[in-house]
Amino acid sequence: MSETYDALYRYLKERSEASINLTFSGIERIIHHPLPSDAEKRPTWWANDNVNDAHCHAWLQAGYKAFPNLASRTVVFRRH
Repeated sequence: MSETYDALYRYLKERSEASINLTFSGIERIIHHPLPSDAEKRPTWWANDNVNDAHCHAWLQAGYKAFPNLASRTVVFRRH
């Protein structure tokens, strides 16, 4: 996992909620870094089967799957 997404992993890992709603800007505050443009334009960036990608690995290892809404710039992370 990359250092950038370690913070997202820790944030999610510390939560016990079944689902967590975050805005893109909220995620950027957590990781102290802007999300890549693909995160805002391509739903595939949020695919839950990209286990070799550090961002996907972060939420999967924390026990969540990502469900983005690009139009509203939000993501729901749901326990799996």
